[in-house]
Amino acid sequence: MRFAPMPTPAAPNPSPTDEPPIPRKPPGQRADWLAWSLQLLLGLFVGGIAGALMGNRMMRLYFIGVEELHLVVAGAALFGGAIASYRGEDTWTTRSALDPERPIPASQCRSWSIAIGSVGILTFSCAVIRHLHIVGWRGGHFSPSVGEVILLLVGILLAWQLVHAWRTATIFTVYGPLERDEAPFAFWFWVAGASLGALFILIRLL
Repeated sequence: MRFAPMPTPAAPNPSPTDEPPIPRKPPGQRADWLAWSLQLLLGLFVGGIAGALMGNRMMRLYFIGVEELHLVVAGAALFGGAIASYRGEDTWTTRSALDPERPIPASQCRSWSIAIGSVGILTFSCAVIRHLHIVGWRGGHFSPSVGEVILLLVGILLAWQLVHAWRTATIFTVYGPLERDEAPFAFWFWVAGASLGALFILIRLL
């Protein structure tokens, strides 16, 4: 006696719930402001000591006077704090190939470190330019005007912006940091503007 073959059940239609979930973008790294502040304070202390030693040497070479010494110390302290807070523990200790990867500071912390470092560089440059504007180079006749000093400071800031954009693919705008991968058109627009501004300042100063 033969039996009829059992019918094969039809495959169920896939429902919308059976589709694979769309991968979500991982949340951004939380900023550890306590560790960032501790690194900043330590960098300020070390940078201030280095600025005091550097300031004495610069006075002997007639780059600054006694009136500008506090600006050199403040600028070096801010720059040292920026480096320490940006790099974290890598500033003070070396890491071997067998050591685990250290956490990278959050983007908010690094943005503040870069801003503080920029203020330090401008403060340090202002001390030298102020001294040259008042007494000139070794008592000579070189004495730039106030407008030329401002143009030089802006040119230094724009040049630093271009170098930073080339190395990290991030440029700072009036609306905050802008990454090349997120908005390439806006990124290259700001890079072109900074390049034209730096070129204009260079032509005016020459």
